[in-house]
Amino acid sequence: MSAVGLIAAFATSAYAFPTKTSICTTCHAHNAAITVTATELSNNGATATYQVAVAGGSAVKGYAVFSGTTKIASATASGGNIVVAVGQAYTVYGVDSADGSNSVVINPVATTPAPTPEPTVTPTPTPTPTPTPEPTVTPTPTPTPDPTITPEPTPVPTATATVNGTVRIHIMARTGHGVAASTATIVNVATGVSVTATADSHGWVTFKNLPYGAYTVTVTLSNGHVLTRTFDVQHHRTTFQLKDHKAAHHADKHHKAVQHKVSQHKTSQHTTVMQSLKASHGRD
Repeated sequence: MSAVGLIAAFATSAYAFPTKTSICTTCHAHNAAITVTATELSNNGATATYQVAVAGGSAVKGYAVFSGTTKIASATASGGNIVVAVGQAYTVYGVDSADGSNSVVINPVATTPAPTPEPTVTPTPTPTPTPTPEPTVTPTPTPTPDPTITPEPTPVPTATATVNGTVRIHIMARTGHGVAASTATIVNVATGVSVTATADSHGWVTFKNLPYGAYTVTVTLSNGHVLTRTFDVQHHRTTFQLKDHKAAHHADKHHKAVQHKVSQHKTSQHTTVMQSLKASHGRD
């Protein structure tokens, strides 16, 4: 994920909806029985990933992350992963819709990878020359060459990276025009975490900072038609269309039915005219 640090999903309940911007304790009283934990899973020096868990209470759970008094995201779930920028403190609130709230503060610190040690070079010993003996019948022995010492390769530390992508979906009516203000919900197939967003005036809806993986998107239009599609987030940016082809199919069937009725009506009129002409000719 990017910039200030974001959450894997936005909330859809009344107490954790994205439009709610005030600190959770404004509406939910502090309750020590609600426990909130945030465990750091990874830190690459720019962003840190935490696992959030909310327990206690008796009703629906949710959590929200604040930087000072500014909410940066929230989710309706008893747990999930969040990614935030390092170098500043955040307050993670856990909320029980019936029993109140509690919070915990996290302060991810940028980490510096350990320097790679220089390889140790072992010098090759210089062989001691063998003095030349006086000529004798015995041949001079051939000296054995010194073995070559190969230094062991130095292992390179592996950095942990967080991989996320952005998805843009164009919601279209059968006419090809974008459907403004339509609501789309995507669900991570592996984790079950859902995200909901509303399309702009041109029918575009954008989901940012999604962990790579498989997702399902569902859109319910004002005419009652439901559009759905399963897709993978494998790149930094993914774009596709969702079009109301069902509406176009019904329109084609209706158009063909009207044409058929018009054709039958014309045939009936033609038959009536021919019968009238024959009857008139017979009387003459």
